[in-house]
Parts: sequence; C-alpha cells; structure tokens
Amino acid sequence: MSLRFAILTLLSAVGELPVDVKKCRFGNETCLIESLNGYIRAFAKGYPKLDYRPFDKLPISDLVVYNSSQNLPVWMTFSVRNQVLKGLENATVLSVKGFNRDPTKTMIIIGVRIP
Repeated sequence: MSLRFAILTLLSAVGELPVDVKKCRFGNETCLIESLNGYIRAFAKGYPKLDYRPFDKLPISDLVVYNSSQNLPVWMTFSVRNQVLKGLENATVLSVKGFNRDPTKTMIIIGVRIP
C-alpha cells in the first residue's frame, strides 16, 4: 500500500466523515489542511467502522535510488528494500495544491512534515 493510496482512501469517505473531521469545498487550502490533519489524527491507527487499515507503519515498495551505467569501468546501484515508513500518526500537513472541482484532472500535491 502506498502513501498516495492511503491518503486517497481516506479522502474517498467524504460522505461518511466522523463529526470531528471538517468537510471542505474544493480549492479551500486552509480548510483542506485542517481536514487532512484531522484525518491523520482520527485514522492513523485504523478505523474498522469504515474498513480503514492503520497507516502508522506503512510498508514502502522497493526503490532504486541510484543506478549508474554498467558500461563504465566502475558502476554502482543503490536501492532500498523492505522499508517501513513510521511516524505518520505524528505527520502534519503543511500545504495542499490541486484539489479543484475535478481532482482527477490535476496533480494533487500534499506537503507533509513527518517528525
């Protein structure tokens, strides 16, 4: 499960939000930041009622960070495997861009600080 999937899954339940999570109009960045931070606080440990799995320990797919050409005398590949992103329950959303009337037509960029 990727971080993008986790965030989009949380955002998909707009019709069934708990009372303490604010609903926002498209393009209202301030409201979206507050709402996403509310999602993180409410759902990081999971929410069985809506079938949300916990995302406080999120496995990340293997990733090749650097892969130089093998045609050179010296070459190097740097990859990370079996990674788990921890601390998402303490994350803070700092910025949100791209939640327009039709978010499927724009790139959604969410700036997050994870301590």
